Amino acid sequence: MFDEDTRDAAATNLEGFGDALAGRGQSLNQAIGAFRPLLRDIIPVAQNLSSRETDLPRFVGALAAAARIVAPAAEAQAELFVNLDTTFGALREVARPYIQESISEGPETLDAAIEGFPVQRPFLANTEALFRELRPGVRALRGAAPDLADALELGTPVLRRSPAFNERLASLLTELQTFAEDPLVPRGINRLTDTVRTLDPTLQFLAPAQTTCNYIAEWFRNIGSLLSEGDRNGTWQRFIIVATPQGPNNEGGPSSGPADGPTLENHLHTNPYPNTAAPGQPRECEAGNETFIKGKTVTSNVPGTQQAVTEGKP
Repeated sequence: MFDEDTRDAAATNLEGFGDALAGRGQSLNQAIGAFRPLLRDIIPVAQNLSSRETDLPRFVGALAAAARIVAPAAEAQAELFVNLDTTFGALREVARPYIQESISEGPETLDAAIEGFPVQRPFLANTEALFRELRPGVRALRGAAPDLADALELGTPVLRRSPAFNERLASLLTELQTFAEDPLVPRGINRLTDTVRTLDPTLQFLAPAQTTCNYIAEWFRNIGSLLSEGDRNGTWQRFIIVATPQGPNNEGGPSSGPADGPTLENHLHTNPYPNTAAPGQPRECEAGNETFIKGKTVTSNVPGTQQAVTEGKP
């Protein structure tokens, strides 16, 4: 019924299977016995897989769709696994003891972090607030960097001489400590504090006369030349006295009232309390900037707001 090649192949198969099964009867019996639980347990599994609720065909179709979607990226995935092999090959050289120790000591590190981080939280919050407040200063440092570099370069020799200077300061600091421990010193400081507090409104009113209008510096500068400069008629102070306008109650002699005409020039112009940008006043430096109003007597602040600058002071 079979040709010679088929018969030879059948004989070869029979010989091969015979040799494979020869002497393994006990093992085959054990294997068949072990199949019983498998066959018993596979029945509910097969029932679940064949159930409509399982929808196994849809699952298989989804797997096919997923395989079709990732098919274009198969080469990239293959390259990923090749690169992963390279990475893990490099890690193998430091796996022991370095990575092994980091893994074994990881739990203790995490326990320390759990215990320490809550304590560090206020410090980190304060540090964050500090750096936020430092931002304007840090931005300003960019323009001041050359000056700071020069200051550090010049300050290095000074710092080298500071130890000797500090030794000389020791006696001074000792005396200062003795002074600070004197029971009368706090009383004096309290009195000084009361004095400064009492003078504060006055200083608030007088300070703009110099800080804004520069009147004090201007006065000391001009008073020195009042009696030393002039022309052939005399110094400016002497000349001003004899060159007053003519008319009743002029400024050249005694008067019974303010000069008030009849000429345009014979009118008194005085401002005992000019505005100096003090609290409650317009921001103006009135003295020296007010205009001369011809034909009108002025004995108070002139109309309008004058400029808030004087010579040498913006």
